Amino acid sequence: MKSRDWKHTRGLCLMGYNCCIPLARAPVEDVAGMLAERAESWQRDVLGSEVIVQSNAVLVFRLEGQEWSIAVERDYTTRVPWGNKGYEWEKALSSRIRAPVICYGVSDTCGSIGYTFIEEGEVVEDFFAEDDDSRPAPAKSWFTSTRRQVRLADIHNVYDFVDRFFVEQDACDPGIIFDYFFDYKTPRIGESRRIVNGGFYDTEVVNGVSTTSHDVPEIERVDYLVLKSS
Repeated sequence: MKSRDWKHTRGLCLMGYNCCIPLARAPVEDVAGMLAERAESWQRDVLGSEVIVQSNAVLVFRLEGQEWSIAVERDYTTRVPWGNKGYEWEKALSSRIRAPVICYGVSDTCGSIGYTFIEEGEVVEDFFAEDDDSRPAPAKSWFTSTRRQVRLADIHNVYDFVDRFFVEQDACDPGIIFDYFFDYKTPRIGESRRIVNGGFYDTEVVNGVSTTSHDVPEIERVDYLVLKSS
């Protein structure tokens, strides 16, 4: 794996995983501040520090050179405000920060991908597709937009379609999940763990020779929040 120029990387860096994440074109302080209204605690700038991991834990981060901040939850049981029907939290966030918000999801388990793009508190574009040989499955996919007309039949590759959208928005999904910040060693509830930036490892075998590369994106800031249970 060749090291990326993370400051200038745009688009989707990883699609072989499961996620539902909000991206907001705003500093970490603004996104975490919105989440803090639903949180029991908020710790700023925790990279290199220890936190007590709780069930409703969320991390908000932004890479150096990127405009979009991203929130990731501990796991699928975490009760997060984003990704819900109507996208009310994302709309409110967009209105408050006066900037776009993307709610993005991909699942290699289900073979699906999609996004909802929100500006000025309103849904501008909504896309969801189930993978049918890389095309959107007609009965289980949709695309709506207030700005452009695209037929599902014109989308030849759902992953390329979403990747191009991210590039057009100057956005990047680096493929970072909650466990990334714990060196991919899933923390137990109540455990004190250090927030790290261990990077990505990739092993390639060429002519029987195994080579492991290490790629570490520069992270501008990481905040840690524990959301309220209800």
